[in-house]
Amino acid sequence: MNDTLPMAYQTVPVEVIHNMAAWAERLPASHQLGAYAAVNRLWRMRDPQIARLMADHVEKASKKGKGNGS
Repeated sequence: MNDTLPMAYQTVPVEVIHNMAAWAERLPASHQLGAYAAVNRLWRMRDPQIARLMADHVEKASKKGKGNGS
């Protein structure tokens, strides 16, 4: 399966996807993982190297959230 976005999606500025990640971080904990998954999917479809970084960020954020009673 070709896991890349059509050209129209690849032209979405990186700043937009970054802002989506910041938005996801501010969501309630019960919604964060789904929002991060959607953002990560966009990153992964653009560049597999960036996706690994995003996945690491999500994992760290989820571990951080578990430690503070969220």
